[in-house]
Amino acid sequence: MSLGAGGNHTLNTIWEDIVAPKVHICLNEMGVKWTDTFIARFTEFGEPPRPASLLIGVKPKSLADEDANAAAYRCLDILKEFDITDIGVEIGESISWQ
Repeated sequence: MSLGAGGNHTLNTIWEDIVAPKVHICLNEMGVKWTDTFIARFTEFGEPPRPASLLIGVKPKSLADEDANAAAYRCLDILKEFDITDIGVEIGESISWQ
């Protein structure tokens, strides 16, 4: 399996300047200790790319499952504000390296 950029998904054209700031504000308001956010596609070698996903990294052991679910659904609501409904949200523990 490989991880690649979100490709030509509509979200890529508005992510940095419009959507990401809203997502970051939402995560901060919810107390999510996020480390990074980005749009990506997972692909099995030799297979067509899977649908794009909004990936949210959080500090290890900082987010309970029910809080992660609430944050993911809120992010989906933000995406719907921009008529983006063909993308998933995945939250996983991540350590950000500078």
